Amino acid sequence: MKSLVIAPVLPADSGNGLAMRAGMFVDALHQLGEVDVLVLPVAGKLGEASLCRRLGIRPTIIEISGRGDTHYAMLRRLADPRARLEAFRRYGRPSLSAALSVSVLGDVRRYLAGRRFDMVHVARSYLLPVTGVFGEALVNALSTDLDEDDVETYRRIGALHGLRGNDDAKAWAEAEALAFERQTAHWLPRADLVFIATEKERDTILARYGVRPIVAANAVAPPASLPSRRAQPGARQLDGRGELHD
Repeated sequence: MKSLVIAPVLPADSGNGLAMRAGMFVDALHQLGEVDVLVLPVAGKLGEASLCRRLGIRPTIIEISGRGDTHYAMLRRLADPRARLEAFRRYGRPSLSAALSVSVLGDVRRYLAGRRFDMVHVARSYLLPVTGVFGEALVNALSTDLDEDDVETYRRIGALHGLRGNDDAKAWAEAEALAFERQTAHWLPRADLVFIATEKERDTILARYGVRPIVAANAVAPPASLPSRRAQPGARQLDGRGELHD
C-alpha cells in the first residue's frame, strides 16, 4: 500500500499538538506500507522532522510564503474595518485556505504528476481544496482528518471577543466560521473516510454535513528508545517553479 499525507506542518511525535496529530496518521499508514509526506506550511513554523527521519520518510515542502491568494491579500489591505469584513464575507473562504493560491496548487499538481496512491490523507479542513487538483486516476481512496470542528472553534473565539467588547474581531471570527462551514460542506463529501478527535464533535459534524466521522482520539506513543543523533536525510524543498531542492 502506498499512501500520501498532505499536512499543514511537518508531522511529529512530540511537541506541537497539530504536528503530533498529523504524525499519528503518518505512523499508522507507515505500518501499512510506503508513505510520502507533502507539507504546505499553512499553520506557520514547520517544526521538527524527527518522526520522518525515524520512519525513513523524506518529506517534500511546498513554499507558500508570499504566494497567497491575491484577492485575499488585497482585501486585507482595506483600511475601513467594515469594508474589509464585508469583502472577506464575499470572499467566502477561510483565511487559512487563502494560502492555497493558483500557483501553490500548481506546485501540488506538478508534485503529483505521474504518481499514484492507494490512499491520500489530508490533515485539516482548510487543506481540503487541495483535493481539487487530484485526477480520478491518481488516488484510490481519500481520507481527511478534521481534528476539530473549525466552525464551532471560530464561533467560540467570536464569543470570547464579544465578551471583551471587541466587536470587529467577533464579526471576523463569525465570518471565518461561516466560511469554514461552506467550504467543508463543499469538499467533505468527496472523502471516503473522515476522522475527528471527539465523540461530541463527531455528532456535530454528522448533524451539520450528513457525514459520520470516525473518532480518532489524540494519542502519544511512548518512545521505544532514545532518539539517534546520527545525521539523516533532510526535507526537500519545492520552489515556485515546481523544482525540488535538497
